[in-house]
Amino acid sequence: MDNETRKETFSKILYRILKKFHDAVIERQTNELHPIHDLVGANQLTISEYNNLQKLQYWGLLLRSGKTDKDKSGKWFMADFTPEFLANRRAIHKHVYVRAGHKVAEEPEMVRASDVAGDEYAPIVLQKDDYARQKGGVQMGLGLGVPSYRIRI
Repeated sequence: MDNETRKETFSKILYRILKKFHDAVIERQTNELHPIHDLVGANQLTISEYNNLQKLQYWGLLLRSGKTDKDKSGKWFMADFTPEFLANRRAIHKHVYVRAGHKVAEEPEMVRASDVAGDEYAPIVLQKDDYARQKGGVQMGLGLGVPSYRIRI
């Protein structure tokens, strides 16, 4: 890898950020959240967590909302498979390589949420009514008709 490419590792702090985001999604009943305005109370991010949140896009776990819509500026949403990862049903690459803010490669080693979270691991329970369904080609989420994630149960 060249000098401009850096290695990122999925760590306990990234798990902690993702879990807080997930909990806020459930609490607020929407999957489009601003990390400062919407993650409050027990889900509030520390300065370090806030600064590291953007790294979750390298694994595709959190994605930025449209940058052109002023109302969505700075908002993020969980990918479809994020709940599966948090429920320990899906593994992701432990290490990725990033250049200019984009993932360019990954190492073959895979990890599950419980592998990185250690004693902090708290599996989420996937319940049929909590997650989005595909309906008429429009993704429906959390019963609110807002962009959300879906899971096959």
